[in-house]
Amino acid sequence: MIRSIRPCPVVFILFSLWLGLSTGAAPRHAAAGGYEFVSRPWAASAEVMVDALGWRHLRFKGGLHLEALVPTEGASGDKVDAFTEISALHARTDDQGAAMVDLFSDENRFWVAARLELDDNGHLKGLVHDSHGRLNGARGTPGEIEAVAATPQGLMVAFDEADSIWRYADRKAVPTLWGRLSGFAPLSNEGVEAVTHVPGRGLLCVAEKQSAGRVFVGPQALGNTAPEDVRPAWLLRSSGELERLGYHAAAGYRPTAAATLADGDVVIMGNCWRDCGRVNRIRLERIAAADLQPGRLVRGRLLAHLRSVDEKRPVLDNFEGLAAFRLDGREYLLLVSDDNGSRRQRTLLLLFELVGSN
Repeated sequence: MIRSIRPCPVVFILFSLWLGLSTGAAPRHAAAGGYEFVSRPWAASAEVMVDALGWRHLRFKGGLHLEALVPTEGASGDKVDAFTEISALHARTDDQGAAMVDLFSDENRFWVAARLELDDNGHLKGLVHDSHGRLNGARGTPGEIEAVAATPQGLMVAFDEADSIWRYADRKAVPTLWGRLSGFAPLSNEGVEAVTHVPGRGLLCVAEKQSAGRVFVGPQALGNTAPEDVRPAWLLRSSGELERLGYHAAAGYRPTAAATLADGDVVIMGNCWRDCGRVNRIRLERIAAADLQPGRLVRGRLLAHLRSVDEKRPVLDNFEGLAAFRLDGREYLLLVSDDNGSRRQRTLLLLFELVGSN
């Protein structure tokens, strides 16, 4: 159940992201491996509301509007029509220490690996194509990818409307069933969208919409919290052991992604899109690793709360992917939006640095 937004008591400040280029500027092309991305800086003088607390924890390091993936001039091949509806991503560093990102599409199992192009100040300038392909299917695997997490055992994938997690040993492998999430019966357009590997604890999975029953959180842990604001969550261990807990979601926000920081803490992204009176909103909350205990009701500490200012032309979009990575001693969060295959929406890639992470 999604309830209407309650007025937030946090004081908001208005800032402008002046990137020095207008939205009408020529698209940027970053090329390698026979393909290149067509992208634009996001978004010139775009006004966004952020809470006064937010910039104590995060520093905006630039964004891109990813428009297409096309062959480089003179190369064979066609435009990649599958480059749309990006719902999950994974960030990492390669053997040369460069920041890399893997983007996954929910509709067609398409993936693309790319190198993040950063300027001398660590601001996001573009993406350089590395490789792309499709994940294999197998009998019993649902269709739409909702979340992807990298683990020592391979890629763990959650599909829409599924009560299961599937393992890919690598991106060319045939998937195998890794585990089922007990006490969960997702309906249409429901499922697990927030999945991340927490070292020493297992794979954390959080349902997007359904409310958790008392089998997840007991009356004592629930206290005065409204049951409809509690989402089912699981810790799935490599041994197959499954532990259940609850995540307290802010009213009106759907947990759509999760990422694990270097210290083991987890960041959950809450998305309020379409349900907020056309004012798109994002919440980023940090959960202490020590709080991830079976039967516990987990509450996050607010890192940042962003929303579009212009209700007639919302700046933010349907953000569904989140990743964390370290580079040159600093820690970053990378967010991506799902355009739902609509020309009215955009695939946005935003980079933030955690303040004090170095």
